[in-house]
Amino acid sequence: MSILKYLAISIDIILLLQFMDGWYVDFSNDFPSVFSLAGVIGYTVLVVHFFMGLLAGAMGVIAVILAVKLEPKVIKTSIASLVLLSIAGIGGIMFMITNFQNNVYSDVMLLGSILSLFSYFYLSLEA
Repeated sequence: MSILKYLAISIDIILLLQFMDGWYVDFSNDFPSVFSLAGVIGYTVLVVHFFMGLLAGAMGVIAVILAVKLEPKVIKTSIASLVLLSIAGIGGIMFMITNFQNNVYSDVMLLGSILSLFSYFYLSLEA
């Protein structure tokens, strides 16, 4: 198995863990009342969710770099996966900036993460 395949599987595992973490935050309504860096630090589960997203994004960039050496189909899939993951990340940041009130951004975050999960799974099959 190639390194890219292991990386795509690792990203999928992180995305699944992040999904469960986000689900917990959503159903426990464990959001800070006002968005600020100091206010978010006290919410450990939310901070873990944020950093798992950063880790998945960094691994996604590495996946694109590794895919450049492979066939065009793999390159396109890795770029599409990273774009979907970026959409999820932007949705999450916008959700935080709007004080966790605008559910459209929450939906964008969810849709982007689910589509990127499937896309990285497909990448693990291609690599």
